[in-house]
Amino acid sequence: MTVLWITFLGAMVAVRQNGHIRVDFMEKFLPEGWSRITAIFADLSACAVCWIVCYFSVVSVILEFQIGIPGIGEIPSWVLVSIIPFACFVMGLRFLFSIFLKHDE
Repeated sequence: MTVLWITFLGAMVAVRQNGHIRVDFMEKFLPEGWSRITAIFADLSACAVCWIVCYFSVVSVILEFQIGIPGIGEIPSWVLVSIIPFACFVMGLRFLFSIFLKHDE
C-alpha cells in the first residue's frame, strides 16, 4: 500500500511540475500553431484518461466500502485505495488547467 501511495503522490507532483512522460515528437517538428494544438489535444486526452480512471476507481472504492473488504489492521481497504480516485481527479484538473496556463499565449 505504501508503494501505491508513493506512486500516486509522485504522479501528482510530476504533473504539477510538468515532469511526467510526454510524447512530444510531433510538437517539435510542427509549426508553432500546430504544435500548440497538439499540446492542447495531449493535455485534453490526459485529462480525459485521468477522469475516466477516477470514475471507475470511485466505483471500486464504493464497492470495497459496501463489501467491507479488510485492509491493514484496523484500516479498511477502501481507505487505503482512496488515493487512486483522489490523485486521478487532481491530475485531471492539473492537465485541464495547464491548457489555459501554458497555451493561452
